Amino acid sequence: MGARLARLPLTNNAKLELEKLRRQPNAKAAVARRAQMILLAAAGHSNAEIARRLHCRPHVVGKWRKSFAAQGVKALEDGSRTGRPVTWTAQESKKVVMTPVASPAKG
Repeated sequence: MGARLARLPLTNNAKLELEKLRRQPNAKAAVARRAQMILLAAAGHSNAEIARRLHCRPHVVGKWRKSFAAQGVKALEDGSRTGRPVTWTAQESKKVVMTPVASPAKG
């Protein structure tokens, strides 16, 4: 079993927000799972135990524990992702999509 870390301190407001995130039917599964990780960490469970319960790796639990400690509940939301910037305009995209469904030219 992993080393026990200190309980993650939670305010009543943070605990209510985490419970809400965990139980919301329209919440993203990843965010609900992260909220569950933090609630278990606040209850005094080790990263290894939380990982075993939630079927993930202990370092993932540690990552979210640190993020939560630094930024609070907002740290559990998905961040923006990097990627290739959009190079097509909306008009060019529409032309590509509409070309196959357009009537053929006469002649």
